[in-house]
Amino acid sequence: ITVLVVVLVVVVGGIAYFAVKRNNNSTTTTTTPAATSPSAAVAAASLAASVNLRLGDLPTGWVRAPATGQIPSPPVAPVPAQAQANQALAGCLGVSYQTVAGLFDNATLPGQTGAARSLTYQSGSNPNVLMYSLATVLGSTAQVQALEVPFTNPNFATCFGQYQSSLAAAAAPGATAQVQAVTLSAPAGVTAYGYLTTLTIPNQGSDVIGEAFLLGGRIETLLAPSTNGPSVPSTDFNPAFDAVAARMAAAVNR
Repeated sequence: ITVLVVVLVVVVGGIAYFAVKRNNNSTTTTTTPAATSPSAAVAAASLAASVNLRLGDLPTGWVRAPATGQIPSPPVAPVPAQAQANQALAGCLGVSYQTVAGLFDNATLPGQTGAARSLTYQSGSNPNVLMYSLATVLGSTAQVQALEVPFTNPNFATCFGQYQSSLAAAAAPGATAQVQAVTLSAPAGVTAYGYLTTLTIPNQGSDVIGEAFLLGGRIETLLAPSTNGPSVPSTDFNPAFDAVAARMAAAVNR
């Protein structure tokens, strides 16, 4: 037993010696993390926010709208009906489901790297006149240019009218939708497509939903005014559109 104890002590001592020696011979290098630039998503979201609608773009009297739950809005179609309408519109226009969902259903666009939505603003003279914008940044200008395909399709007005009608009927039985194209003039470097959809809802009256799609550089922006029946006031929409379009034109190379 005594011999075994002595041998064990020698072995343990040898292991400890080599362990200490190895640790003493190794060199530990402490590296200070290099400063990293903002992620692509953060930078893209910042770029999107920089072109979005601002209160200063609107005439005097406009204010920030209250919480979303207090803002009047038309009924929304159930999710399965929305998905079915998206698929039908994609087939009608010959584009991908993701393109339709991204442009018209607030989903992610193909190639999207970041997005930002403005606050919703409300007219001081009529609290049912609202406006907001949603800007999306894509990875390349080519991907933004590809988004023009559905709008330049000669059947777009018909396809989009059917799309809006199906959503209206799914949201409220008996509801109808009529779509009207609006000509918009944008600065160099920006292309714009405008549409007004009038929703007629039984026992509720009408809602007018405006959609101005602006495409330029790597940015796609939706400027969306709405009312509880009257036409969208041009005195309110025009300065807002001009301001957003000008900021987009200035950002086409970013």
